[in-house]
Amino acid sequence: MLVGIGVFLALASLRGPLLIISGQGVEAQVTSVTGSTAVSEYPQSNMIVGYVFTARNGDSYRGTFSPARPASTSSPRVGDPLPVRYLPSFPGLHSADSLGRLAGITVVSIVAAALLVFFGVKRSTDWP
Repeated sequence: MLVGIGVFLALASLRGPLLIISGQGVEAQVTSVTGSTAVSEYPQSNMIVGYVFTARNGDSYRGTFSPARPASTSSPRVGDPLPVRYLPSFPGLHSADSLGRLAGITVVSIVAAALLVFFGVKRSTDWP
């Protein structure tokens, strides 16, 4: 079971590299901002930002994301521009995350997937 979860996680982590390498940047428009940002010793955001962008084929696509910004920065507002990356061959695969965040998420996912596969295989070979 651990091997299956690890393989699934490895496949899911391909999203970041695909968008970094083959993705096309486009400017989206913020359509909604919900939630709030808490200002405290440990700033946190439970904000969800909705956006819409038009792909090269002329179709519009919608998405949402949670900004990973500290509370001290300004929050996006409806109508603000927002950089988005998408795959021209499959515009449904898109992200408003920065390239650095996409790369970080990918590295963490691949390491976690490798550990799950390793321990899954090790457990099955150690099993009597």
